[in-house]
Amino acid sequence: WASVKGYVARNNTNYILTSIQQLVPEGFLHTTPDMWKNFCQHVKKIEAQYIEKDGIVEETLDEMVIELGEEDTDNKEDEEKMIDDVDRRIIDTV
Repeated sequence: WASVKGYVARNNTNYILTSIQQLVPEGFLHTTPDMWKNFCQHVKKIEAQYIEKDGIVEETLDEMVIELGEEDTDNKEDEEKMIDDVDRRIIDTV
């Protein structure tokens, strides 16, 4: 889409809607198979990064167990340590 928008921006000389409507299909025609291949590879790379980060967050959330009704100081310390560990993992992935 960015490629088509760039084509329209470069070739839009009169800023009339009908001209823009003609330029959009032309922009798609100027998108080469190599460009499409690169666009697809880029999207797959970003998706893989999202999946990896999502898995890390889910794994971390699975480790967190909250026991209701207990107000123990030992549990508070464990809870704070777990939160610190989660924060560190999230920061490391960003």
